[in-house]
Amino acid sequence: AGVGIARERTNVAVAPDTLFVMFSATKGLTALALLRLHERGALHWDEPVIKYWPEFARLVPQKTSVTIRHVLSHRGGFPLGPGWLTTRHFADRDALRRAMQEVPLRLTPGERAAYHPLNFGHVLGELVLRIDGRDCGRLLREEVFDPLGVRELFLGLPADPALEARVAWCYNDLGALPTGADPPADSADPAMRAAKLRERFGDTPELAHGFNRLETWRAV
Repeated sequence: AGVGIARERTNVAVAPDTLFVMFSATKGLTALALLRLHERGALHWDEPVIKYWPEFARLVPQKTSVTIRHVLSHRGGFPLGPGWLTTRHFADRDALRRAMQEVPLRLTPGERAAYHPLNFGHVLGELVLRIDGRDCGRLLREEVFDPLGVRELFLGLPADPALEARVAWCYNDLGALPTGADPPADSADPAMRAAKLRERFGDTPELAHGFNRLETWRAV
């Protein structure tokens, strides 16, 4: 069964084959990619991130002590930021690397849990790519989804107009989006920022929401 409205402006109803943005439900899938690598001895939980990504601590030397286990358990100490990292950068692997290399520590690694809304995936995704050579989406597709017959679960939506047309638009409050970053100084008022975005996108106001854009759907 499908219930509700998938796309309000164009009056598209939710159908049994509607696709949805999963947000942080992808964290379990990202962890599964790491578990696949761990079970064949490609990594160990208490190895430092810099073993596979030396530049990770180049700008913040204290991050040399951050381990893979720390990141997986949200104890890495860098839950948010940097402030410039928004959804428009999610498909830019170089930008994600730069952001994670410059993000400062807010807590001592391993000290306590602090939810890493997006930095969790940015770091672990890079580790999978460096260790395995495939990104999380491809690894899971080839080793988990396809063998199980799971055809319509994606970490990185393929560039397929037929699939794109089936994705429900997101309507959660723009001012409360999980950007994972401190708001830039020029947009400290979330309501004002949301209004400006809607004005910018005119007759396609849904694109003011960063998670409704093709580049975000296609990002791993």
